[in-house]
Amino acid sequence: MAAPSEICQSSGGTIVPGNPCHLSPAAAGLPLVDWQYLINFRPPASVKSAVHQRFHQEAHDTPDYHPIEFGSGPINLDFYLVYIHQMPILDGVRMTASDLIAHFKKNLGRFMDASKVSFESYEPEDYFKWQSDDPLGAVMHFHIGSAGDSWFPGLNKENLSVVASESAPDHWIFSPLWTPTDQNHCVSGNRQFGIGTRRVSDTYSPPHDIVFGDSPAEDTPYVYMRGADRCTTPSDWIMSNTIFSGGDDCWTGACKNLQQWVDNHGGRASIPGSISARHDWDTIKAAYWQDPPI
Repeated sequence: MAAPSEICQSSGGTIVPGNPCHLSPAAAGLPLVDWQYLINFRPPASVKSAVHQRFHQEAHDTPDYHPIEFGSGPINLDFYLVYIHQMPILDGVRMTASDLIAHFKKNLGRFMDASKVSFESYEPEDYFKWQSDDPLGAVMHFHIGSAGDSWFPGLNKENLSVVASESAPDHWIFSPLWTPTDQNHCVSGNRQFGIGTRRVSDTYSPPHDIVFGDSPAEDTPYVYMRGADRCTTPSDWIMSNTIFSGGDDCWTGACKNLQQWVDNHGGRASIPGSISARHDWDTIKAAYWQDPPI
């Protein structure tokens, strides 16, 4: 079962395999169920095994992959959206939704705010996997403080490794991990990127109503980024305000750059809003986390 690609909650918070997932969130039994999959997600065994074989020679205190329940402090649940009112034109051809999300994935580094963060492959082999149609298992990293100030004043600039832990034509998931070069990632959990459709008939309850806004005149595609994560260690937790505000800057910047790119390439895009909020982990765990995890 792959992650639901669209922001919509099925009744009672259960996503049924094959469900196109465009039910109204107003019918949901739980208000934050759209993050449930990411809260519980685990990379497939093949990815975990490959990462372990690749990096296990180095001794370290945390798992190669950082499960969310091993983190510290509150859980961050966020969601960023860019409406695509008209698809952009690339090489003289108007793009489809699948074209756009593939371009966004392969060129993700170009959509980062270069004054704050850069994105690149961990090693050359990862670059070629990332550029392919099946990036599952590619290890990538974000370099914080690229050409500007670090999120961590007085400290060295931070590198953060992630692995492509789920891949589908309309979305992918990054999971943070430990690597010899970058060490621990500062957050534990998962982040999903993809493209969905806002249907005219969809109505949204809090908190998604703030982001989606009024119903559009016609069904409208949107590119999104959403995450469920916690600080990895107690020392990261001490820096949680800096970490999560830095993350918000990162994804907000990516949205702005995507909007500008679409507008500059014969399309039309807008950013209606975003969500970035911390919640008590024990409360969220009791409602959404499954033991053992799915």
